[in-house]
Amino acid sequence: MCVQKRLCRQWVKLTCINAAPYNRGALLAVNMVAQAQIKGVIRLKLGITLVVMLLSYLLWGRSAGIASGLGGAIALAGSMLYARIAYQFAYGPPAALMRLHFAAEAAKMAWTIVAFAAVFVFYRQVAWMWLFTGYIAATSAYWFGLLIQFNGKK
Repeated sequence: MCVQKRLCRQWVKLTCINAAPYNRGALLAVNMVAQAQIKGVIRLKLGITLVVMLLSYLLWGRSAGIASGLGGAIALAGSMLYARIAYQFAYGPPAALMRLHFAAEAAKMAWTIVAFAAVFVFYRQVAWMWLFTGYIAATSAYWFGLLIQFNGKK
């Protein structure tokens, strides 16, 4: 007998999913590894942002430190938004999961554009080179995250 899990979102139009009792443990384990990987990349992104912000503050001054911190914060908030939208469900129909990832990427891109525009409008004396340096350094955490195996253990 299957346990029926209803995963419904109006804007994603997910279908009903049947999860057999023998499959639930495997799906839960996969979800736990994915969550550890996501949290690990976000923590790595935060660490890289803090290091770049501290180094730019110490070497090039207050303006560079603030700007690189803002750039890293934009990247960090974008990845947290992506994770919140894309990983709502542990399993589901592949088409629905892809729609979630597309929606998450669109939301992340919109956030990034709006956040950079807000910084340039409201903080006119921003050191733009350091703003983008902080953003690029924090975004590189995805590539470093591929090299690191996060297993959820401390």
